[in-house]
Amino acid sequence: MKNRGFTFVEIVFVIAAVAIVGILGYTAYNTYTNANQAVDSSQKSAQDSINTKIEELPEVPSSINTASDLDSLDKILDDIDLSESTTDDSLLSQELENF
Repeated sequence: MKNRGFTFVEIVFVIAAVAIVGILGYTAYNTYTNANQAVDSSQKSAQDSINTKIEELPEVPSSINTASDLDSLDKILDDIDLSESTTDDSLLSQELENF
């Protein structure tokens, strides 16, 4: 009579192979998810830092009266004596900073 089926040794080898593949897959999955969690937390930290910097920015006025700004700039430029040829533009830059 011919024996049909698997021997005990064959079954043990298959179970061992499946266990090894499962362990390798489990560790690879854990490494992958832990790396993603680290990236997610660093991205959240970076986003929080950006949001803080944005909140610290000065508020921009909603409307700018360009006509009066141009008039003020014209007055400043008229007050500066450009007839003297100087290489130092500090007076102009100071006036523009005050503007």
